[in-house]
Amino acid sequence: ALAGFMRQIMQESVSFDPSQMVITSGATPAMEILSFCLADPGNAFLVPSPYYPG
Repeated sequence: ALAGFMRQIMQESVSFDPSQMVITSGATPAMEILSFCLADPGNAFLVPSPYYPG
C-alpha cells in the first residue's frame, strides 16, 4: 500500500519496490539503521550536537 501511495504522490515518475522499503519510527532510528548498514566493525561516526536520541 505504501509503495502504491508513494508512486501516486511522485506521479509515476519513480518506482518503489515494497521489498526495498524500510519504515522507521523517525529520522533518528533511520540514521542508526543506515549507520549499521554502511559501517564496518571499528568505524566511528561524527554526530553533530545537540543530538536527541529516540
